[in-house]
Amino acid sequence: MSRFSSLTKVNPSPILKPVFMPVLMALVIVVSVSACSEQTDDKRSPKPTFLFLDGRSVTLDTFQSKWVLVNFWSVSCPPCYEEMPDLVKLDNEPGLDVIGVSMSYDRPDLIVETQKKMNLSYPLSLDLKGQVNQAFGSIDVIPTSFLIDPQGKIEKKYLGTVSYEQLMTDLKKIKQKIKQKINGSD
Repeated sequence: MSRFSSLTKVNPSPILKPVFMPVLMALVIVVSVSACSEQTDDKRSPKPTFLFLDGRSVTLDTFQSKWVLVNFWSVSCPPCYEEMPDLVKLDNEPGLDVIGVSMSYDRPDLIVETQKKMNLSYPLSLDLKGQVNQAFGSIDVIPTSFLIDPQGKIEKKYLGTVSYEQLMTDLKKIKQKIKQKINGSD
């Protein structure tokens, strides 16, 4: 006797069949359209103000003509610490800047301690009221990073850690794709 023999096959009511298929098709179309709309060619980055540990307040416009990786992290996140050496390496790449944004629940003294302990060369931004987080769409997973092109367009979102190699490979592909668009050869 099979362990599945006690299962009963459910047959939908004949009354529901004519209603179910059109509703299912409409749902599939809505989901497909919304998925495509998230991948627009004109997804501009938000314009929050970053408050760095050194007291400076800057916006992404400050970094025009450079690629920027905005990295959301927390002092309570082990994977965030694992990726920090790669973020330092990325920040040393010409034409690329990294901004680390702490979560609103992180104590500022622990953020300062982390910057010193991990020898972070890139600026860390306090997000005490969660405004930067909200500007980027309410970050729920950390680390989360956004690669932003020199014109302020979000080119890629990374959920989880991002390695130096992965980002440099992606950056090369994105630059090549942009160059092809400019030259008119997709």
